[in-house]
Amino acid sequence: MVPANLVVRGTIDSRPVMIVCQLKATVTAKEVARFMKVIERFQAARPDEDIRAMFFGYRVDRKTREAILAAAAAMVLTRGVIIPAA
Repeated sequence: MVPANLVVRGTIDSRPVMIVCQLKATVTAKEVARFMKVIERFQAARPDEDIRAMFFGYRVDRKTREAILAAAAAMVLTRGVIIPAA
């Protein structure tokens, strides 16, 4: 199982949201797929909550960026880049 490193509760547009994060130096497309299964388990356990995935890291390649976007997740890189672009 891929662990969640950080869980943050907050609001977006005045609605409650839970952000489940994974922290890795380099995120790969394979890790995105595995972590999204963790997110699916969170969502199944709490079907009434808005639960979203986010990655934090140093490096990400094109294939991984595409996997993050396809999963409707987000990533913050240490150099301030945010995927998807805000």
